[in-house]
Amino acid sequence: GEKRRVSSHNSRSRISVRFSKGVVSVRAKAQMKERMPPRYPFYQVIDGVRRSAVVQPDILRKALEFVPTRGDVLQMSYPKCGTHWMQYLTLLVLDEGLPIKTYQEFATRSRSLEYTGVNDWDRDSSKEHPPYRALMTHLHPPPKEHLNENVKYVYVARNPWDCCVSFYHHVSNLSPFKFQDGTFDEFVDAFVGCDFGYGDYFDHLLAGYALKDEPNVLFVTYEQMKRDTRGVLLRLAYFLNEKYGRTLENDEGLLLKLLEWSTPEHMRKVFVLHLEGTENPAMKGLLKGRTIYAKNGYQGNQSRY
Repeated sequence: GEKRRVSSHNSRSRISVRFSKGVVSVRAKAQMKERMPPRYPFYQVIDGVRRSAVVQPDILRKALEFVPTRGDVLQMSYPKCGTHWMQYLTLLVLDEGLPIKTYQEFATRSRSLEYTGVNDWDRDSSKEHPPYRALMTHLHPPPKEHLNENVKYVYVARNPWDCCVSFYHHVSNLSPFKFQDGTFDEFVDAFVGCDFGYGDYFDHLLAGYALKDEPNVLFVTYEQMKRDTRGVLLRLAYFLNEKYGRTLENDEGLLLKLLEWSTPEHMRKVFVLHLEGTENPAMKGLLKGRTIYAKNGYQGNQSRY
């Protein structure tokens, strides 16, 4: 069995745990841990820069060169800040209430620049009213002088603690990051002190915040979306086009439908990734079967850690 012995010396206590194979000192284990190299989520280096473990180099390079044009709606956010939720709301507004029933529908009607690219989504942007393209990216926001006045930009921010907790669960559940046995403490160290492929959270946030007063930029926080989804949805609709805002304000039934479709209960049925057949080899290494993004709704995570 297990025996414990506690001895005191010079007002200091030392706890030793006796196992069948010897005595393991808690203090010695702590010292060993201090000497161990820190563990961070896996990343890849592309053209000398740390990048996410799940991007393909050729798609990423094209994303870095991508220039949005008239009719594009580009959402920018750091990972786990409400990207899919905001993109879902955007599609509901742009398609005037057309519901999204599957993840495949969502992926058909929007694109992630660095993960899927937009090569299959060409259209004539020279038209006065070209078909929209709903795009999203986690790449660093551009400076204001590089914004295109004919493009709508949406930036979504989230408080760093909840972002960190959500990101930890995301990374520790996906095999390409090689962090399945990583601890939350280790992830916090990586989040605040190590770029593991997404850049610095605070640099990203500050770059987005610097754009908030531009007329073609909508700056929204995850907390606002959670607290007042109706208000954010109306702001988004008017921002995208006044006709969308008027339509929702004048049609309470449609507005309520959009709010219902954007609840965690409904989105839980939509944001299920079926990974079979994906062309991205890194994505094939994700959890077998499916990954549910809306699993826990939109609750804060601080109390769990």
